[in-house]
Amino acid sequence: MKVDFEAVCMRDEHGQRFKNREIDQAIQRHIDECQTAGLHCGILAPSGSGKTCQVIIRALWAIYNDPSVCIKIVSWSDDAAIRRLTMIQRAGVLSGGITATTRRSITVRREHSGPEPTVESYVICEAGCGSRADYLIFDDCLGARSTLESQSLKKQIESKFRNQWMTRITEWGFAIWSGTAWTDDDLSSELLKDKDWRFLTIRVSEGFDSLELEVTEQGRRRSFEYQLLPPGWTREGLEKNFVSLGEVEFNRSYRQVPLVGAKAN
Repeated sequence: MKVDFEAVCMRDEHGQRFKNREIDQAIQRHIDECQTAGLHCGILAPSGSGKTCQVIIRALWAIYNDPSVCIKIVSWSDDAAIRRLTMIQRAGVLSGGITATTRRSITVRREHSGPEPTVESYVICEAGCGSRADYLIFDDCLGARSTLESQSLKKQIESKFRNQWMTRITEWGFAIWSGTAWTDDDLSSELLKDKDWRFLTIRVSEGFDSLELEVTEQGRRRSFEYQLLPPGWTREGLEKNFVSLGEVEFNRSYRQVPLVGAKAN
């Protein structure tokens, strides 16, 4: 990727320029390395770490390089799916290039028109999922209800993911799974062990003063590094969140420690 692409070309849904922080560079580097290795890309990171912005940046980068690409963005709720589509629609790199929009899709100007929009947004459990996808981006597809409160919903999501969504990806297609840890038997935990996936897990350190970035493949560590806390994150603020949330919930949300043996109602 060009170093200044996200900082110069794109804005978020509020019209603010994306910042190119150290953590952002690490996420983009991980996506690059997965794609080069022919593996799908997993990212587990705390809420508020910017992972959604980074996967949207990757979608925009794909469009920028090849306007004929077909991308599907899948999230937990209708509102979330539309928000992610809005981020793409407002990106500076696409200004003047959008030829058609609907509530759930964007089509950009391309040399050869086809039946599929450039980008479509979906809810993970909905029935329709369109045709092919060169990029499948799953962002925040899991939550408390789908992992802790309903065992049937948990199974439905895994079935939709494997038997519906992943069957739409083209032969040379690429998938990204981005989210936060929930339970030790949810889809994120299963993908961590999958031979076709490589994961970057981002955690707040035990001392609350840095981030730990670990890359794993089938549960085996490939690399590990420390980073300073991103701008706006402070040790005092994280310690306050630890007290407010409690150890178990903080470790799940900020350290990607899944709840073990969680029982759905």
